[in-house]
Amino acid sequence: KIQKSLDQYLETKRMFFPRFYFLSNDDLLEILGQSKEPLAVQKHLKKCFDNIKALEFAVPQAGGGGGQAARSRRFEAVGMHSAEGEYVPFAMPVTAEGPVELWLTSVEQAMTSTLKRELVQSLASFRKSKKDKWVKDTTGQIVITGTQIGWTQDCSKALEDITNGERQAMKELRRKQGVVLKRLSDMVRGQPT
Repeated sequence: KIQKSLDQYLETKRMFFPRFYFLSNDDLLEILGQSKEPLAVQKHLKKCFDNIKALEFAVPQAGGGGGQAARSRRFEAVGMHSAEGEYVPFAMPVTAEGPVELWLTSVEQAMTSTLKRELVQSLASFRKSKKDKWVKDTTGQIVITGTQIGWTQDCSKALEDITNGERQAMKELRRKQGVVLKRLSDMVRGQPT
């Protein structure tokens, strides 16, 4: 009966924050037991979020002198680190207090909105800057998404050009893409890992 009640409790937590389904019962119990210590939750993040090594936390400065506010330890998630060492600051910090499933949901929303914002900014500079500089200055996930969007736009334009009588448009695009890919692969090979 106790086990059944525990399973039901964990299921309600998983229903509220579905990424908890990636965790074992033991890991989830550990997170729930330490929900007031966001730093203790760090080691489980990579199981919940693909390629997130850690969150960057800041402790906001309490205003005034001593008292309750100065003794409370409120953490704010201000960014995320990938396994490759990339750091992306959140557009807005997320206060990590209260039930862990609530603030992790807010972290997930911050991740999504931040990456959307970065994608829009990155796409604006995609056509204007040199590809090797753009790749170096842009977060990996945004590079992948941005280049796929750019490739799709280029292919669509080439297909439109073909229907407008430019029979060599796709061959020209293939040649340009080959040049860009060679330059990028040379750049990657030249970087120490």
